[in-house]
Amino acid sequence: NITNNPIKNKIHNHLILVLLVLLVLFPRKVFAENFSLGLSPQTITVSAPVGKVAKTYVDVENFSDSPTTLSVSFKEFTASEKDDNQIEFLPLTEKFITYTKSISVTIDDRVIERFVLPAKTKQRINMSIPIPKDETHRDNTFSIIFTDITENATSSNISATKIRGAIGT
Repeated sequence: NITNNPIKNKIHNHLILVLLVLLVLFPRKVFAENFSLGLSPQTITVSAPVGKVAKTYVDVENFSDSPTTLSVSFKEFTASEKDDNQIEFLPLTEKFITYTKSISVTIDDRVIERFVLPAKTKQRINMSIPIPKDETHRDNTFSIIFTDITENATSSNISATKIRGAIGT
């Protein structure tokens, strides 16, 4: 424990002091970015007979002052084993990846994998979710995730890979 050892306390304090001095002597530019999306409805429940297609939608709204480019992906989940009303995302399986390729995600009847959402706008995303013929009666739970993949255009001499944020239902 650092607090009980005077030598470790001194080393710890010196490290903090050195880091603060480095930050003062070598400041870096910091770029704050606004990422603010909303989804409605927040939870989607669909049902359809085996071999049929369930249709639903989600509205994605950009509350920020900048356009954002969003990619669309899916992630399977289950209820957390803890009693905390949370979910746990499951590892991707070949079966789930193959299944999600059969889901049609469209804007105005145009299939999309990514799209640009202008500032202060709402976009309806339609989904057609086939229920496989060999499906047994069970609940399939997955999230549709919208990930901000907007490229950083602040400076040509800065190189970075980033995800500003993601939101899912």
